Amino acid sequence: MNIETAIELRLRGSLDEAQQVLEAILEETPEDPLVHYHLATTCIGRGDDAAAISHYKFALDAGLPDEEDGQAVLAYAALLRSQRKYLRAARFLQESLSRRPGDDGIRVFLALTQHKLGMHTEAVQSLVRILLSTADSARINELSPMLSFYAGDIDFGATRRS
Repeated sequence: MNIETAIELRLRGSLDEAQQVLEAILEETPEDPLVHYHLATTCIGRGDDAAAISHYKFALDAGLPDEEDGQAVLAYAALLRSQRKYLRAARFLQESLSRRPGDDGIRVFLALTQHKLGMHTEAVQSLVRILLSTADSARINELSPMLSFYAGDIDFGATRRS
């Protein structure tokens, strides 16, 4: 049995079998971050978020290849958010940005988390900056100077209600 077999089983929906294969591999190589990563992914499918969090945390701490690392960061953060651990998710995403500064997915998830924490200005500013840096739209490009201004001062022109 190998990881590829477990992945195929998971993709076919045989989550219990996939988990059994991965747990058997894990007994032989308990420090393998890829096994923990795939086990976490399988645990999500089975609805075992607590186990998924544990395995993602191990895999991320141990070090994953770039593609899996990016996926694990977002999955781990999403799980923390789903458990309403917004502050923990925000800290984790900020730390992850120091390792993956150009990852727009992390930046978007951080903005969503900032919004949940009541940091609405920072969240919207971040989302506008992401939009400006990633959009390939003539209209967005046309609006770029104005959007850039508002990204720096999102509350400019806002009226206060009494």
